[in-house]
Amino acid sequence: MVVRKATPGQYRLIANMRRTNSITNKYLYNIPNQKKLFQQIDSFDYCSKLDLVDSFYQISIPKESRKNMAIRTNLSKFQFKKLVQGATNNAAKMQRAL
Repeated sequence: MVVRKATPGQYRLIANMRRTNSITNKYLYNIPNQKKLFQQIDSFDYCSKLDLVDSFYQISIPKESRKNMAIRTNLSKFQFKKLVQGATNNAAKMQRAL
């Protein structure tokens, strides 16, 4: 686990999830077709733009799954409570939530 400077005054926790990713069943969620999406948007009266900064940290990991998202350091073992960047399936879970 490493803490890296992201933007001025901001830090990002980075965890090596390769071992967990290698044994995780992949969850596929197809990204919507852009052409169809833009056709739908064309008929809207209003449209909004969202900033999804730190959006991964807004989605909770179910309690029964947290043991699978644990990391071990020199200090102790830690379980993530929110989605982790770099873990398999989390990008698909984020897309599904949107």
